[in-house]
Amino acid sequence: MKAPTVKREVLEEGNYPATLYKIVYMGVVEGEYKGEKTSAYKVNLTWELPTEMKEWKEGEGEKPVVVSKMCTLSMNSKANLRAIVEGMIGGMTDAEAIDYDLDDLAGQACLLNISYGVSETGKEKQNVSTSKLIKGMDKPKPFNKKVIVSYQNWNEAEYQNLPQFMKDEMAKTLEYQIMKGTYVPTADPHIGGYKDEVAPVGNYDGTATNPDDIPF
Repeated sequence: MKAPTVKREVLEEGNYPATLYKIVYMGVVEGEYKGEKTSAYKVNLTWELPTEMKEWKEGEGEKPVVVSKMCTLSMNSKANLRAIVEGMIGGMTDAEAIDYDLDDLAGQACLLNISYGVSETGKEKQNVSTSKLIKGMDKPKPFNKKVIVSYQNWNEAEYQNLPQFMKDEMAKTLEYQIMKGTYVPTADPHIGGYKDEVAPVGNYDGTATNPDDIPF
């Protein structure tokens, strides 16, 4: 299923003070890369940019522009998620990275670097990286409340507030179906890379191809 076409606020390239306010554990998402089926546990991160305010709907007042990044839930040394976390809180050893609780990142401030490039399919893509706030820079005041959506501590209301395409993608995962009691075992015992069980909320490693290289 393709995500719906949504008019996105195009930001100029550069660094923006930001707060990571939303973490969504998607589950094992199925996809395709270079003609082959793939699966990886995905997590979606969303930052708010308080210096970029806009009235999205008349009468609701100004709200900050938000930027989201979908990552494979992996903290190996080459993973995109590892780079984002270290950019926000500083370097860590492999042992520290494995033990790091991603939930602790929610509410943390940083500088969010936005740049643009071209994907393998020839389409423009937005690149997101992070770094610590510059010394002496005030921490931005949070606008949105902190949100974490996970299968371990499920919040139906927060799930319903997600964009429809994200809800649809999550509803297809084994984790969601088991939680809701709608999962029906199939002839193939390995769904999403796991044998009829919920994928662990932790590092996703164990494929020859770095899952972060897969564009979904």
